[in-house]
Amino acid sequence: RLQMIQLEVLKEMVWRQEEKQSKLDAQRLYDHWQNLQKAKEEKIRKIQRNCALMLRKLIAKRKNVMGKLERRDIIKEYAEFSSQTYAPLSRMGFFPDNNSDCYAVKHFYLNSFTGLCELEASLPDSVRHIKIKAPKPKCTTTETGYIKRSARLEADLAQIHQ
Repeated sequence: RLQMIQLEVLKEMVWRQEEKQSKLDAQRLYDHWQNLQKAKEEKIRKIQRNCALMLRKLIAKRKNVMGKLERRDIIKEYAEFSSQTYAPLSRMGFFPDNNSDCYAVKHFYLNSFTGLCELEASLPDSVRHIKIKAPKPKCTTTETGYIKRSARLEADLAQIHQ
């Protein structure tokens, strides 16, 4: 009877161990799959970027068929509404201030009173209660009771300024 109970306990322990191991394996596979997907997306993005670059180069070569170098005509560029001078970055698909909210700091501890109270409670006493020590006055007299020369000069200067 005791051996049967021990056998059941061992079976349960083995089953739990296998379950944990299968969960770990599944998580490891999922992480590996995610890394592969990220790498694939990055490669695709790089290929698309290179494709756009090559297309722009081909368009520039096509404009300059005869090999003549033309000077830039600024007046012509401003007269043409499809030129880069009107909206240079947004025509290329880049909007500089489009996603500026992602840089703002949004935190529970900073945005609510209860969060501030929790943050204050989590800080140690040495941070909350600052101990300020008053500076010690300079020793202007010697052990025998004489006033030092530097102290005499400072007293004379203070008297002159009054």
